[in-house]
Amino acid sequence: MREKVGEIEGLVEGFLAMLANERGASAHTVRAYAREVRSFADYVRETLGEGASVRQVEHLHIRAYMGVL
Repeated sequence: MREKVGEIEGLVEGFLAMLANERGASAHTVRAYAREVRSFADYVRETLGEGASVRQVEHLHIRAYMGVL
């Protein structure tokens, strides 16, 4: 059975695919972006819950994440 992909995870994977396919980014660049963007997605999931929507993310969440880093 396939696990349902959340909105944020879908956006992350779409962004990474765009970097690789449309922008022609190197594998190293895609890997670096993947690490950082997935880390932020994990933070959002932990903060807002599993079914979080990108519309729920506010600038304060981004600032708090930057503080964690």
